[in-house]
Amino acid sequence: MLDKFIEEAKKGIESFLEFCKKEANNDVDAQYLLGVYYFKGISGLEEKLGIKINGLDNITYQEAFKWFLLAAQNGNSQAMNIVGVMYANAIAGDCDESKAKYWYEKGSALNNVDAMYNLALFNMKEKNIEEAIKNFQKLRDLKHIKSILNLANIYSNAIGVKKDEGLAFNLYKEAMELGDNDSIYNLAILYFEGKGVEQNYQKAIELLEKGRSLKHVDSIYFLGTIYREGLGVDQDYKKTLELYKEAAELGNTYVLFNIGMIYQEGLNGKKDIEEAIKWFLLAAQNGDSDAMNHLGLLYLNGKEVNQDSKKAFEWFTRASMNNNPASMYYLGKMYESEKNYKTAKELYLKALDHEEIDGDFIYVKNDIEEALKNLKEVN
Repeated sequence: MLDKFIEEAKKGIESFLEFCKKEANNDVDAQYLLGVYYFKGISGLEEKLGIKINGLDNITYQEAFKWFLLAAQNGNSQAMNIVGVMYANAIAGDCDESKAKYWYEKGSALNNVDAMYNLALFNMKEKNIEEAIKNFQKLRDLKHIKSILNLANIYSNAIGVKKDEGLAFNLYKEAMELGDNDSIYNLAILYFEGKGVEQNYQKAIELLEKGRSLKHVDSIYFLGTIYREGLGVDQDYKKTLELYKEAAELGNTYVLFNIGMIYQEGLNGKKDIEEAIKWFLLAAQNGDSDAMNHLGLLYLNGKEVNQDSKKAFEWFTRASMNNNPASMYYLGKMYESEKNYKTAKELYLKALDHEEIDGDFIYVKNDIEEALKNLKEVN
């Protein structure tokens, strides 16, 4: 059906465009392919036609919308979906959700999977959960993994329905059997917590090991945490370190700080503050405010590194700028020691405005309140 377009595309993009525009009066495929070119460029056409095309891109969303709309009006279901997406995301014009829904529904009526999925997401956004479930269920019957995962999320988190962890478990299992690696991790969590299925640490670990073999980073990280805490296995910090480093190599940045703590505390058999700082710095460079705060504490206390108030101040400042409330407290104490009570108070109050209870903040909340009380007495 696309053979004539493929032959023209082999001659280069200019020849292809000229041919499509001649055909566009009577050929919906020509209309659609013109939309693809102006929307995604040559790479989009190459993906559709399965050939290499010579020439230059000319991505123009207004032009793309014109051709997609024409193709949609002439019955192309994929164009209907794309027009819906363009209306929903204000691409080539103002956002118009009613028109987006209209085109999603038109595409869905023609069994276009992308349109059906976007209609389901639209209904979720509009909190029309009953309709969304119907949409997802139709796609589930077509073995559409994302829809199965959405259904699992709905029943697992009781989104507009009664919580049903057993159904969520079965849905994640279904998605896993269809090749979804994230579902391996989700099933492991359910086995680990005993939600929707009888608690089984060994089964959870087997699934996480399977995820590890597929280089699924969350599976590897959680497996490392299981060995760190000794949950269903003998506590093994060397194994934890091995797994955490594996996760870091696959792009998990949260784990960098944890690796540093293992080296600092010598949990793997030997303390190594230089190696710990290397990992803390990597974590800080990746935006981890707890690592920034921890570096500040190391330089402030001067027990494991040379005391350096300037470096401590710099790290607390960086962490505070990244909304770390514990660092706001420590920075406030440094200002207070310099008798800059106004700035110290501002930092204490800002820290208390944060609801965060993770990291070091839980340990300094009472200290912040005590510091504010002392400042009142000073003033």
